[in-house]
Amino acid sequence: MTPMQEQFKKIKSENPGTVILFRLGDFYETFDEDAETVSRVLGITLTSRGKDENRQPLAGIPYHALPNYMPRLVEAGLKIAIAEQMEAAVPGKLVERSITKIITPGTIIDENSLDSSKNNYIASVVMSGQSSVISYGLVFCDLTTGELKSFTTNSEITLKNELKKINPSEIICPASQYEDILKIQGNRLQKLDDKLFDLKDSVIILEKQFKVSSLKGFGLNVNQKSTIKDSKPEDIAIVTSAGALICYLIDCQKGDIKHIRGIQSYSFNDYMKLDFETIRNLELLFTNSGHDSPTLYSIINRATNPMGKRKLRNWILNPLVNVVMIKERHDSVEFFFNKPQLISELRDKFYRIADIERIVGRIGVGGANPKDLVGLKNSLINIINISNQLSSEELPTRLSFLMRELQNEKIKEVIDFIDKSIDNEPSALINNGGILKSGYHAEVDELRNLRSNSKQILAEIQKREIERTKITSLKISFNNVFGYYIEITRTHLDKVPEDYIRKQTLANAERYITQELKELEVKILSAEEKLIKLEQELFIEIRNKLADYSQMLLAVGNAIAEVDVIVNFGFIAREFNYTKPSVVSSQKSENLKTDNSTLITDGRHPVVERLVEKFIPNSTEFSEDSLIHILTGPNMSGKSTYIRQVALITLMAQIGSYVPAKEMKFQIVDRIFTRVGASDNLSKGESTFMVEMTETANILNNATSQSLIILDEVGRGTSTYDGVAIAWSIVEYLQEHIKAKTLFATHYHELISLESQYKCIKNFNVKVVDDKEKEEILFTHKIEAGSANKSYGVHVAKLAGVPVEVTKRANEILNKFENSGIASSPSKTESRNDNKGGPKTPKKIHPEQMGLI
Repeated sequence: MTPMQEQFKKIKSENPGTVILFRLGDFYETFDEDAETVSRVLGITLTSRGKDENRQPLAGIPYHALPNYMPRLVEAGLKIAIAEQMEAAVPGKLVERSITKIITPGTIIDENSLDSSKNNYIASVVMSGQSSVISYGLVFCDLTTGELKSFTTNSEITLKNELKKINPSEIICPASQYEDILKIQGNRLQKLDDKLFDLKDSVIILEKQFKVSSLKGFGLNVNQKSTIKDSKPEDIAIVTSAGALICYLIDCQKGDIKHIRGIQSYSFNDYMKLDFETIRNLELLFTNSGHDSPTLYSIINRATNPMGKRKLRNWILNPLVNVVMIKERHDSVEFFFNKPQLISELRDKFYRIADIERIVGRIGVGGANPKDLVGLKNSLINIINISNQLSSEELPTRLSFLMRELQNEKIKEVIDFIDKSIDNEPSALINNGGILKSGYHAEVDELRNLRSNSKQILAEIQKREIERTKITSLKISFNNVFGYYIEITRTHLDKVPEDYIRKQTLANAERYITQELKELEVKILSAEEKLIKLEQELFIEIRNKLADYSQMLLAVGNAIAEVDVIVNFGFIAREFNYTKPSVVSSQKSENLKTDNSTLITDGRHPVVERLVEKFIPNSTEFSEDSLIHILTGPNMSGKSTYIRQVALITLMAQIGSYVPAKEMKFQIVDRIFTRVGASDNLSKGESTFMVEMTETANILNNATSQSLIILDEVGRGTSTYDGVAIAWSIVEYLQEHIKAKTLFATHYHELISLESQYKCIKNFNVKVVDDKEKEEILFTHKIEAGSANKSYGVHVAKLAGVPVEVTKRANEILNKFENSGIASSPSKTESRNDNKGGPKTPKKIHPEQMGLI
């Protein structure tokens, strides 16, 4: 191998599992299997050198085009190592190369490669404790914003749900635990050496990173002397998980991550636990169809700033259960709702605020450019204007707190520092010069002056020397061999000063230099190169100094993001005719009241109403006498829309938004459960019905009396008799053991008899107008008390275009079934006999007995 090939092989062996982008002049080259991978992913030509068995595949990209190609490499799940040239190329000498950065799906910071409306998380998962009681430590970080959070649980299901919810681009774990964690989360998981997860090393790393002498301030009772025996499993799991993640991030960045200065733990004391099925079924962030159809997020997201968009997304995934916090948000929204002109003015200002969090992230990892700093300065000026404008108002509690965050005195320090150092219109690149303001640094000004005014400076020196020597013919010239020189004709040699140094003799003249001219020559000839290098060094110093303000700037970004979301809520409330919900509670130490009363008057589905010309509103009331609603009615009549709308309205109220209803009074819901739709998990051998029952089991095992349960067609995945029995038994279990607010949409009309057997169960149906003369059916989409007696399935089949022969025969069969009384409902005594629950199996009637065959 050539020396360069040996260099590549060495770098490759030191970075296993990575694709090496090897800098060769103006290109990043890849070799061997890396070249084949890059060629396939990017669709570029695969070339080669050598012949036969010595053939070496090659694929390269121009170095300046890397930002265009990097997103595609990372999206393919590749781990990219940049091997840069560390010195200028010299003929006959091997250029030194080193890895300057490792880029992975979870560590990419290029703003053009990321969706500004969502976080890009990298997670770390560690198991700790005995086999009987395992604690899972989940730590996740958004390197672009400095957010670092932790979560512990003893439940595999809860861990899996949280991972699905945060949707990390990359997950790391100890190699020894890889197989166990792989069973919980199989996507984007990579194993690292167990040594990276050492407890004592992790404590040292975190204390150094957070600049603290103890982790107790973060609720972690572990120190450098702690052992596994004397520490809580959950603390061990979090510390080792966080320590490994920080170490991994530093290694990828090949430098500090100065903006990460703390870790925040969270639990479900203040936030609603939303499982992934509910997020999916309610289409909060994405649709089940996978198409670009509207979601709750897309409808209520009118935030004007990327930080606000990310904040709203986070709020939707983490609704509040703390009454005080919910009321504070509602009061803040009300403040803006009543001031439409203020909403308009603030939204205008928010548009002009850059993504401060991600700028701070780039500052922290040494990736911010001069334009980022100017953007930061201008954004902070806008924020001061916003805080001044709002401070003149009488603000509710939460907004007052946020204004204090936006009035930090250090904001002015940052503005002044950037304003005096960085040019208002700097170069985007730090190696192009044109970064610093005149007057900031004397040497920079001198070099710029030399570069721009060298002729004038030489003319001034020549004039001065003529006056000093009295030699009128003295002139200063330049050539490529001798550089700058003073030329004096022979007739004036007797006037040459002693400090002149002879450089060259000509026939009619002598050429001299002076110390001043020699120094000036060096300065002039190297001014451009020195200027660029000096500006680059000074810019890095400025950027490093700004990194000291990271925590303050991130707090400001977080506060302005929250104000943006609250203003957004006020804006959509006026735009979409939403109203302020009222939290009904008799709190004691912020514990939830057991009363389950909720009233929604003329509620509307926030997404569907934006898609139709006229939406039919419906009211919903839960009380002790009407806790479980059995909803019957035909297909396409709006049952599913209605039950989902109740869940969405509840969720919107608990994230602090106004709601699409005429009025809402509600008790806090601790969890929202949904079981809707039909899907399977064939890769795990689970049928549609198995998935349905698994999700139902999760609800029955985890719901409380403060939960809201949405069940749609449970039991439909099996035979009619099994389905009715299961559905019946589920409803009985809900009313007897859980007593949660429940909407149960079904086609099993047998369930309507439950109303007469249990006080808290009420029947509702979707009103249908059946015009028998015209043979037409009108779906009114209106929910009313009572039960439906038909499902109109054959009618829906007609609407779908099923051949007339089929629907006609189906009607004949349906009439015979109905006239034969195939199924009957059990009495209350029968349903509870021997604690088995459910209806008795109806007598089976053979189709021949009904004359069908």
